[in-house]
Amino acid sequence: MFRVDQPSSGRRRRMAVYVRGLLAAMTMVTLCAAPARAQQAVTGSIFGTVTDASGGVLPGVTVTLKSPAIQAPQLVQVTQADGTFRFTPLFNGVYEISYALQGFSTVTRADQQLPAGMQMRLDASMKIGGIESVVQVSGAAPVVDTASTSTSNTLSATTIQNTPVGRGLWELLSMTPGINVSAKPDVGDSEMGNRSDIVTYGVVSNNTIAVEGVNTSLGPSSAVYQLSFSVEEVQIKTTGQSADIQGGGMNFQAVLKSGSNKLKGNYGISYESPKLQSNNMTPEYYAAGLAPNPLVSYYDLGLDLGGPILKDKLWYYAAYARQSRNSKVLGWTDTRLSKTPGPDGKYYTTVVDASPDNLKEVSTKSLKVSYQMTPKNRIMFVAQPTVKYEPQRNGSLGQGNSITRPLLATVQYHDPGFTYKGEMQTAFNNKTLLDVNVGRGGYITHYSANDAGYGVKGFPSITDSTINYASVRARAPPSRTTISGTRAPASPSSRSGA
Repeated sequence: MFRVDQPSSGRRRRMAVYVRGLLAAMTMVTLCAAPARAQQAVTGSIFGTVTDASGGVLPGVTVTLKSPAIQAPQLVQVTQADGTFRFTPLFNGVYEISYALQGFSTVTRADQQLPAGMQMRLDASMKIGGIESVVQVSGAAPVVDTASTSTSNTLSATTIQNTPVGRGLWELLSMTPGINVSAKPDVGDSEMGNRSDIVTYGVVSNNTIAVEGVNTSLGPSSAVYQLSFSVEEVQIKTTGQSADIQGGGMNFQAVLKSGSNKLKGNYGISYESPKLQSNNMTPEYYAAGLAPNPLVSYYDLGLDLGGPILKDKLWYYAAYARQSRNSKVLGWTDTRLSKTPGPDGKYYTTVVDASPDNLKEVSTKSLKVSYQMTPKNRIMFVAQPTVKYEPQRNGSLGQGNSITRPLLATVQYHDPGFTYKGEMQTAFNNKTLLDVNVGRGGYITHYSANDAGYGVKGFPSITDSTINYASVRARAPPSRTTISGTRAPASPSSRSGA
């Protein structure tokens, strides 16, 4: 499909033969695996036609593509007999493309922003001139994907970082027209770690929520709680979904950041406490019971690092993000620590803590490794484990805590989620690309009893109820293993798939 502009060796050629044999076998598995659930790719392409001043097509033009997103120094391709070229698959990022042919002035287009999944057309018209002359073409990159009929919104890392919204992936949905969530709005991460049904144009449907092409959705929502610190770009489609999207709702595709030949990292932390807050509540509001739950502490931290392991061959990206919010629930009391019965002879009636804390934590770890095995073969691995922890949660449904639901009636909630992916891309020729993606995503939710647990004879336990919370586990959705194959179009104007 394209070649990386670097020297080849006999060993690399032998490896390419081996990889092609392996991919042929994987292709058969892909074609036979009918039950496997295909996922939409998050990669895009740059294609176009090169002509001369009269409009005639120009074959044999050397087209060179450069970008930090491709990690290798550059990609080079030669236009076909009809003057067309195509670079695929490409990750989102800023690209520079140049067109060179003996007897014509070289044409260069810089700062072309390719969103995730976009099919971008970059045609060129070349004029007769010396090869040493360069024509710099200015202008923004196309913002309309002419090869797609879907309605979508793309959010870059800069937009995600600078927009004052919560740091969960859920909070990015409100930045797309036509989409909202059925829960109350999030203000300053007030709804941190909460989830609800996603509504698209007033309809609740089965949605696709995918990270690096791995779908972790469960009907209209998902219980894999991920933070946006390690996300490079998000594409949210509301209408015109492609055939590989099974649900009728919106399609959320997140792409993680990648390493490059340059070592770079980032970190950030924010903190809140009652000492840093003002209060405009009046005694009348408190008397009417309209006061909000007081904040004890809140912090949000993230750090990442990416760079080369082997320059021009092997790169890594690693990140860690964590959020924690500790607050009070007005009217909520703690009677768990009462070892002795109260004046009425009953347990759990003596108030030990008149204002216990209500803690919630969410964390996300990310790892992405990219390997340019040969000029035409690339391997990627992604791992993103997540954890949501809430030590005082309402029963098995988790609808929140209030004065009508005492702390004793809550359970300890521990929800580890996971997203793993292995992907291999190979370009057989200038017309055929195979992309094999094996991914797995899901979560396992643990509920355990939240009583004193002293083991005192005659001391009652919440596990004596008809529902033994200590043994309740919820696992949904089931872990998905996905195998998908993609065949690139034979020309920029047609599309086929396998």
